[in-house]
Amino acid sequence: MAYYVKGRNISVTCLRHSANHNALDSWPVRRQKVDIAFIQESHLTDSEHSKLRRDWVGNVFYSSKARGVALLINKHLNFKLNSVEKDKNGRFLFVDCEINRNKISLVNIYGPNYDDPLFFNNLIMKLATVGGQCVVGGDFNLVLNPLLDRSLPKTSLLSKAATALNQGMKDIGITDVWRNLNPNQRDFSFFSPTHNTHSRIDMFLPTTRRWRFKNYMLKDPEFISYMTTNIEIFLDANSNSSSHANIWEALKTYMRGQILSYSAHKVKQIRERLTKLERDIKKQEQEYIATKKEEYLNTLNKTRIKYNNLCTGKEELWKIKNYRTHWKLQQSHCFQNPARTNRNVTHTDPSAS
Repeated sequence: MAYYVKGRNISVTCLRHSANHNALDSWPVRRQKVDIAFIQESHLTDSEHSKLRRDWVGNVFYSSKARGVALLINKHLNFKLNSVEKDKNGRFLFVDCEINRNKISLVNIYGPNYDDPLFFNNLIMKLATVGGQCVVGGDFNLVLNPLLDRSLPKTSLLSKAATALNQGMKDIGITDVWRNLNPNQRDFSFFSPTHNTHSRIDMFLPTTRRWRFKNYMLKDPEFISYMTTNIEIFLDANSNSSSHANIWEALKTYMRGQILSYSAHKVKQIRERLTKLERDIKKQEQEYIATKKEEYLNTLNKTRIKYNNLCTGKEELWKIKNYRTHWKLQQSHCFQNPARTNRNVTHTDPSAS
């Protein structure tokens, strides 16, 4: 985003007592001048939520049932509301808005306290249809890395719900921002007295990229065949399971995942072919330098052409560009002087710098 907004996630147990209403003004959200507060387990009625609009709070949005989530918007924030969607069970709240004239969706989550992959699959399907930037925050009641996110991990395996969320995050381009900034650090947001353990179940998941389909993939017959087969499998399994609208939304998310999977597979193939051609070129250059035979030079030139076409061909280039790793290809050996011995191809991964 081109602007700075400070947010804070707050998981509380019952704000219903008047003393806790007053405590809102002394919370860290006020001391830290927070712009947006994500609250879970609010357990407030409609009339009680209105009492949260006080002092620094300009707008209050909530989904109130047995559980309850709420969003508090600082009155000094340049905020414009577009729409609100509430979960009937009080599990999530979607606020589509504009902040400083930038479209953004704020999504507050209070995840089930049992292993429920369906909840997160449905969440991902909703998020897949969101345009513009998106920030998902809240109490997810799961961990994405058991070894780092639990004080006493019993297993490194993800729960079914965490697996569904983790895959969905990859499909639609949202990320655990705290873990990205602290890849090896252990910190926790929740303590369970019953199990005497700490865990990090509260997270912010902002969008890192907005996925777009590459139209030139339609020129790849293998891709067309792959997608046709997978769409038929999906429709056979789900055509009678829900309404047409829900099936369509689910199919779009499923197709996106399949496209990303296919692209990653093709990129791997391209990289393997490039690596093999590089080895062949090096070997053939050494043979030509040692013998000066015309036949070795002809073989070398043919291999160079294959390498160059693979790097620059329009049909193949998208497979490399679609991969998050950007390759810097220095191809001095692909052109003019075959007798040069200091020819190298350097693959640079900016993510490693």
